[in-house]
Amino acid sequence: MPNSSLQETINNIIAKVQRYPDVYSRNETAVRDQLINPILHALGWDVTDPDIVLPNEPGRDGKVPDYSLMKNKQIKLIVEGKHIGVDLRQDRVISQLGSYCHSRSIDFGLLTNGVEWLLFKTFERNIAERTVWHIDIRQNTEKAIEKLSLLFHNNVEHLEDELKRSKALKSYFEPITANQNAFFNWCKASAKEAFLKENKTLKFKPEEIDNYLQKKLDLLFNLAPTPTTETNPTNGEDNESELNPNPIDETPNPFPTNSRAAATKLKITFADGTILDDRKASIAFAKAIEKIGIERVRALQIVSNTVPLISTTKHEFYGQNQVDNYYVMTNTDTKGKKATLEQIANALGITLDVQIIPK
Repeated sequence: MPNSSLQETINNIIAKVQRYPDVYSRNETAVRDQLINPILHALGWDVTDPDIVLPNEPGRDGKVPDYSLMKNKQIKLIVEGKHIGVDLRQDRVISQLGSYCHSRSIDFGLLTNGVEWLLFKTFERNIAERTVWHIDIRQNTEKAIEKLSLLFHNNVEHLEDELKRSKALKSYFEPITANQNAFFNWCKASAKEAFLKENKTLKFKPEEIDNYLQKKLDLLFNLAPTPTTETNPTNGEDNESELNPNPIDETPNPFPTNSRAAATKLKITFADGTILDDRKASIAFAKAIEKIGIERVRALQIVSNTVPLISTTKHEFYGQNQVDNYYVMTNTDTKGKKATLEQIANALGITLDVQIIPK
């Protein structure tokens, strides 16, 4: 179900909690029926369908969790609901959920009181890491939607991979993007390494590449010139016309500091009614290719940025999303992704509606 429906549901729940805090701080049945159920429904878990949601289903040990969320006749998530007065991070509360999941060999569980949601991973060796995340929809709606979107019924089997990718992105990119200098230094180091690999026979002076890259970054981001160590080109002068054919005062800045294009994403609708509209266009793009069939798309031999759209090897610099054992090139703008999907649909005779919409 689209994120817009989840957003609307969250807004309604926040309004209810603000209006009836005393009810939801003591009445667990009201919390389940009026707060938890609507969010589960917005995530594609139809609480009225016993093939999808089994309430109060006892296990072999006789223990009865509030919800068993099903897909293809298998339990994918155990959900335990509490009223708002309960601290979800208490050891006894988490241990209760853990026992439900462990006895059923279920990898993930959810603790919630309708406004707070805690994702639990059962078989982590480190107890501290068993709480994957804890969110409060009242404090940060955007973050809540980002996290809860991982739990959509049609995507729940990919939860483990989604979490691994998220962890990898955070651990790798957070130090790089800590500040502008850190990011620029990483850009320069990566670009320099790639350049030297392609120009092994050429000899450069110690600061020549660094200075050239810094000038380009200053121009690109409209920054004040960064002091550099002067180097002498072969003619004895630093010839700006060679470094940049268009002088800085005549070249429009492609990324003005006071102007930014509106952020967009893709909404991809298949003939069977499936809708992909993840917050990031790259994720929706990769999921669409996965649904179409990555082997079928690979057979088309489409090339993007001089790199195969579907590759068995990870590119050193271009952005890619992994799908099974393949890497999907996503290093294009939203228009480029839309055009590529339409090219694939035309080539394979697939009915596909691809729209670019604001985030």
